[in-house]
Amino acid sequence: MKIVLHIGMNKTGTSSLQFACSRNQKVLAEAGILYPEFGQEYSAHHGIAFGIHRHTTKKKRQNDRWAQLGDDWINKLEHEASDYDVVLLSSEAFHHLGDPSEVARAFSGHDVKIVVYLREHFSYIRSWYQQNVQDGVETCLFRDFPGIRKAAQCTVLDAWVESFGINNVIPKIFDKSQLISGDIVEDFFSSAALPTVNTKLFADAVGGKNPSVSGNLLFFRRQTNQLLTREQATSVSDEVGAMTVLDASFRGPIGVEEDLACQVRDRYKEDRRLLHDKYGLCFDGLPWDPHGFRCPDMDRIHSDWELF
Repeated sequence: MKIVLHIGMNKTGTSSLQFACSRNQKVLAEAGILYPEFGQEYSAHHGIAFGIHRHTTKKKRQNDRWAQLGDDWINKLEHEASDYDVVLLSSEAFHHLGDPSEVARAFSGHDVKIVVYLREHFSYIRSWYQQNVQDGVETCLFRDFPGIRKAAQCTVLDAWVESFGINNVIPKIFDKSQLISGDIVEDFFSSAALPTVNTKLFADAVGGKNPSVSGNLLFFRRQTNQLLTREQATSVSDEVGAMTVLDASFRGPIGVEEDLACQVRDRYKEDRRLLHDKYGLCFDGLPWDPHGFRCPDMDRIHSDWELF
């Protein structure tokens, strides 16, 4: 079985790509690509990722519902894939739940290619922070966000290369200036690891976007995260995301003090050098901007409250 495994990373257009694949399974099937229903959640194969890692990860799904995949899940996947040229699986959970060697062990004996997108460090951390606040798992200010200290990306690539081999890992830069047509879907399906797909036949993936919650909506969300239990806060993440349509300032990047943004970038100067030297990925010339919507924006705090 030939498998292309898209592992994210998170905040690199994964939701848009996954929703497009799920919405257009018939087009993919006509090109010989199976994007299986098996193990899907929110258009991504989080179920398979959790199935692989469920014995080792500390993160648990409610009632461990992915345990129902059973230990013979790979046989089920092989059966479903028998009439296709390649299986395409996508989930950020493949990389953030545990050791890539567990994934390699699960797919042992199969031809596996790994596709991973990486993002400029400051933009990545800022977007990651905003997502965590939206998801109800973060209550701190950006400057205190633990992710600032945990965003080295070369070590991520190194681990996947060690498990799958340098020729089976395809690292790419997530930046509009680097993507074909500035689009993650177009860029992904240009990969040599996949058969040719006419993405012009794709139905619009309406609803597949995952905009960063920003401005006073993010501020109010951060405050409520302190008042609710973790379970209560995480249960309304999608509803918070839906509220971004209420005002343009509720979606997009938050503003970060330029000195702090520069500190974050400087922290990963060596990581950028290693990514360039080892994998030919050049981030230093990419645009980055600390500006964005204020969080909070006190000039409109009352009017925004009325919107909610």
